[in-house]
Formats: sequence, structure tokens, C-alpha cells
Amino acid sequence: MLFVLSDGFIINLSNLRLDYQKRTGVTLDESQQPYAISLFFGAKDIKARNKQISFIEKWLAAFQKDLHIENPLTPEEVQKLFQKMLSAEKTTTEDTQAIVKYESSSSPITAEAIENQITALRVLITTCLYVKSQIDSTYTVRSGSSAILEQLMNEAMGATSTNYIDEETKACCLLATKRFLSEKGRFEAINASLKSRFTEKQWADFSNFVTHECDALKGKYKTNYPVTSVMMPLMGKPLEFAGYTTGFILGEMVGKSTKLLRTRHALTAAIGSGLMLIMGPSASVGVMLLAPTYAGRILDTFCGVTLAWILGAAGNIAGQGLGLGVGLSVDLSWKIMYNSFTLLSRLYSGRNHLEKLNGISLISGHRIVDGAELKIVDMENLAKELPQDYQLCPVTFDIGEDALKVTVNEQQTAIIPWSKDNQLIYMEELQKLFAARAQIESQEHGDVIPTVYTPLVEQVDEVLPSSDAKQEGLKEVKDTVSSAISLF
Repeated sequence: MLFVLSDGFIINLSNLRLDYQKRTGVTLDESQQPYAISLFFGAKDIKARNKQISFIEKWLAAFQKDLHIENPLTPEEVQKLFQKMLSAEKTTTEDTQAIVKYESSSSPITAEAIENQITALRVLITTCLYVKSQIDSTYTVRSGSSAILEQLMNEAMGATSTNYIDEETKACCLLATKRFLSEKGRFEAINASLKSRFTEKQWADFSNFVTHECDALKGKYKTNYPVTSVMMPLMGKPLEFAGYTTGFILGEMVGKSTKLLRTRHALTAAIGSGLMLIMGPSASVGVMLLAPTYAGRILDTFCGVTLAWILGAAGNIAGQGLGLGVGLSVDLSWKIMYNSFTLLSRLYSGRNHLEKLNGISLISGHRIVDGAELKIVDMENLAKELPQDYQLCPVTFDIGEDALKVTVNEQQTAIIPWSKDNQLIYMEELQKLFAARAQIESQEHGDVIPTVYTPLVEQVDEVLPSSDAKQEGLKEVKDTVSSAISLF
């Protein structure tokens, strides 16, 4: 499951300093830095935490325009904007005035602005990862997750045991940050818009972290087996040293064997001839005494070193293989046990289904509502993009004054009336309708993609009476329709 960034990420990250001071009971700008001995025994590093929070605040200020922190969109503005973008029908005078007011008060949202916002979110996630790496480096005994600042960042991102930052999302954020930082003039442009600027060292350290993490993504082999990585050198080195000793002893025995007697005589003659050529005939007696000794030493040493190198390398390879077999078995057994216990605990704890998350996917940039990805598509081109074995199943919802009309694939229609006391009685009927239709489509076509058309949802406020009960009922209709679609 891919990571879903929480909707309150920007707000929580903006309040990071206040939340940290409230939870720890210290004032970062006024409290004194503890002594080194106090830090060793677990005191809070106020100076480091102040720098880390200030670093995050600088990036928030740098992306202030892209993230719309000062002027966030209200739900009414979002509704008017979507009506303008997606609805080709005529709008009322009030709607037109609202759109004009929105356009005059803020710049229109373009595709480029949306991409800038997604890039800003990815860079902020990378900033949190960078601060986490700094925190983890100071925790040698305990895990860095026990640090309050790291807990606050996880809460801001919405990271939990089930909604964690997966490798694909992490790689996407790191690569996007590397591309963002590597653009020419980026450092000067960001500092020009900040009151508290980035220093050269801060920028260089952050860039080095991003580059190092991106380079780690290119590794062919990843260290996911800790026992194997320890057992391979642990068993390889002893066998390598044993091979050196055995090879040197065997080499001396081989050098003195009768099989190499001719080689020894030839080497003695070559050494003697060389010495006679250098020293002259007057040193013939000394040459006769020294040549056999040097020839034997050279031959014995050569055989010993050669066999020691061969047997040492062979012992290292054998030890690495033995360590790989033992360590890999332990690692895989541990992973199997961990996944099995996790699955059993999820099944027997009543949480066999993952929580339905709301937020944004950093990989695609799409909204996530109740765990389902929302994407604006062109219905005319959708059929061309889908595989041939997929069948579109359009579902049309027509919210009338007295009932909710549902049309599935233009073949089956259900009319779900409103009750007299303004209570909705459609849930059971919707579930039966969708379940029956899904079973029919799966038998006929296999996998089915339901496609929802809501041409009248934006005009429901004009159709229904303006009573509070009806408005609450309308909101429940929309929520239930979204939930019912998940039955497919």
C-alpha cells in the first residue's frame, strides 16, 4: 500500500515549534543548552532541535506561495472552481459572481501550480526525512522514534504502522528534491524570498543528504538481510586465514618434493650462471655453495605463497557461501515469522481491513478519499486507455425532489424514495443493487470498472427544499454514494 499524506500536513508542520514546546515544556529560544554530560544521559538537545525546526520553517516559508498557506481555499471556492472546470452547463448569476470574485482575489489554479504544489510537498517530506536522519544519528541505544520531534513529524505526515512511507514514495520524494535543488540559481532565488536565509552549509548538507540517498537507490543489492551481512564475513575470514596457513605449509612440502627436482636443478644452474657472470671465475667456489641454497629458498617460497593465495581465496569463498546459507536461512525464517504473526494479529484483532485514509498520494498527486484514489478523467478517451478485457460500467445518480434515481449501465434502474420524516432509507437498497450488478458484471465480463456520472449533484441545492434536515440528508446521500461505489 502506498503512503497517503495527511490533509493536515501543512498546518501541523507550521505549528511544529508550538507543539514541540507544549509537549516538552521548554522554550527553544529562551532555554539554556544542557551540558554534554546531561545530553549523554538523555537531556534534550535544545540547540539542535531549534536548528532542525528552524530548517523546516525556512522551507515552509520558501514554499509559502506554492502551498497557499496564507490564503487557503475554502470549500465554497473549491466547489465553484470545480464547477467552472468540469461543468459545461450554464451557471447562475450567483455562481458567476463567486467565480469572478475568486479569480479577482487569487490567481487561478493551473496545471503548473498543481505540479508546483506537489513538488513542494515532496521536498517537505524529504526535509522531514533529513531531520529524522539527524535525530537517528544521535540515538545509539534507543530508536529515534522515541524523540518527540520525530513523533510530531510522523503525526503531521499521518505516518502510522499501517500508513508508512514506502520505498516508492521515498524514492519519488528524493528524486523530486534532487531535481529541484539542482536547478541553476535555485539557492539564490529561495534566499531572495526569505527573511531568515539558508546558509551555505545548511544547503550543502541537505544537498549531500539527498544525493547520498538517491545514489543508494541505484544499488543493485540492498542490505535487507542483517544476519546474512554479519555471517558472511564472520565465517569467511577464519577460513581465509586457515587457507593461508595450510597453503604455505603445503607449498613448502611441494617445493621439496622429488617431482620438482628437475626444476630445482634448473633454477640452481640459472642462479649459478648469473653469479659467475657477475662475479667472475674467481668466485666459483662461493657460487657453488650459495646457488643451491638460494634456489631452494626461492622455489619453496614461491610454492608456499602461491598455494597460500589459492587456498586462502578458496577458503574465503567457501566461508562466504557457508555464511550466506546460514544467514539467509535465519533472515528468511525471521521474515516469514514476522509476516505470519502480523497477519494473525490483524485477523484476530478484528482489523483485517486497513484503515480508510484521506489525503494525497505523493507519487501520482491524486486525492485519496476513504482509501480510494480520485482522478479526473475524460470519459471519451478513457475507453481507449483501458485494456481490451475491461468493461466500463457507467452508474448515473439523479437526485430528485422526492427520490434518488440510480441507473446502472442503462439497463437497471432503482428509485429510492425519501421518507416522509426526512430520513433516508436508501442504504439497504443501494447495497443490494450494487451487489447484484457487480455479480452479474463479474460473471459476464470478469473485472469491471464502475464509472460514476453525477451531472445533477452540483444543482441539488436548487432542487431540494432549503431546510436544514434536507441539507444534512443531502450530505449523507453524497457520502453513502461514495461508500456504495466501493462495493465494486
